[in-house]
Amino acid sequence: MTILTAATAAPQILPPKTLADAKIRLTYCTYLSDPENPTIAELNAGIDLSQRVLKADYRLSATASETVDDQAALSDESNPVVLGPSNYEGLISIFRWFDPTHLGRHDTLGDIAFQALKDKGTGGYMVARETGKRFDAAWEATDEVDVYEILTDTPQKPTDNGGFIRRTVPLNPQRAWQNRAVRPAVTSTGGR
Repeated sequence: MTILTAATAAPQILPPKTLADAKIRLTYCTYLSDPENPTIAELNAGIDLSQRVLKADYRLSATASETVDDQAALSDESNPVVLGPSNYEGLISIFRWFDPTHLGRHDTLGDIAFQALKDKGTGGYMVARETGKRFDAAWEATDEVDVYEILTDTPQKPTDNGGFIRRTVPLNPQRAWQNRAVRPAVTSTGGR
């Protein structure tokens, strides 16, 4: 009898890898009833930031967790690392839009992202989908998403003032739910 091991098994043919370009859909929601599993309706009611955020410095992610040191027992031959609270970071640069007929005023539709996040202390949720779907594909139940509860700091002017007018907004994630699934719209049974 032949036993196949990882060394003797035939190599698996994998599909092509997914290119990252134009694959992130980012939505800002002021409210989510269950941040672990946002609904399609909640995401559709949010502000789509995908075309309003600079790719070069976009960052919304977990970072290294806190650690508790010096927790070795007398009998330990090594110094174990004990993981503490998780940490997250978030930063987006939002493009600005101005009314073409009144260049001194913001454009209501184009500048909606900056207007929503321009005040220090603005809370809400950033929901990011980074899958094989394009950024403009509709939300669907079971889409894999990362959800970050955020609290904005004061928007900052970039150090490089060339290119498009934009403002950098520190997001200060408070909590996060990663690798979650979008759920269908909640329906009421209307029962008695």
